[in-house]
Amino acid sequence: MALDLNSGVDLVDQDSNYMNELVNLTTKFNPEMTIGDLLNAYHQWAFGQLEENINKLNIPNDGDIIVLGIYLGHTFNIIKNIFPNRNVIGIDASDYGNPIENVIYQDVRTLFANNNFDRPVAVLFDGIGSWHFCQQSKSAAFEFASNNIISNGYYIDESGWRDGVSYSGIETFKENLDPFEVVTDTSPLYILQHK
Repeated sequence: MALDLNSGVDLVDQDSNYMNELVNLTTKFNPEMTIGDLLNAYHQWAFGQLEENINKLNIPNDGDIIVLGIYLGHTFNIIKNIFPNRNVIGIDASDYGNPIENVIYQDVRTLFANNNFDRPVAVLFDGIGSWHFCQQSKSAAFEFASNNIISNGYYIDESGWRDGVSYSGIETFKENLDPFEVVTDTSPLYILQHK
């Protein structure tokens, strides 16, 4: 199914396997790039940026590490390696035919509804996508983060900063970032810390 990026409908509601379609769209813009090339480039970016930027943070010793938007597991596996002695939980709406251990396959809007998944969280890494294309899912994730991330814990949005401009889109949809404050606007990640 073709994704409509201008519809205002969350991508997961258009196609539960929407990441496959996004990857295919990206390779159409650059015919010399294969899907493997694209995923490898992303993996290299994620490996360098995640470890470097997360290691700069003073992560609380308590609480789970939650990773949203697993897709094929690249980011999830990197974060598990960064936190080998922590409870790292992945969440994605689809397993894309390749289920991964310690990943819950459920839409975050359903999983987080009615506080069914509440727990202390040290870091929530939100890789769901842009607020522009996944507003309902991102809102559910942000509300969960607001209620569950412990003091001095972090909400990290994969769609971060480039040349001082936020690519997250969070400011467009959230008037107020309470209970968080922006940690840095120089990282390629959008990092908020719970007050």
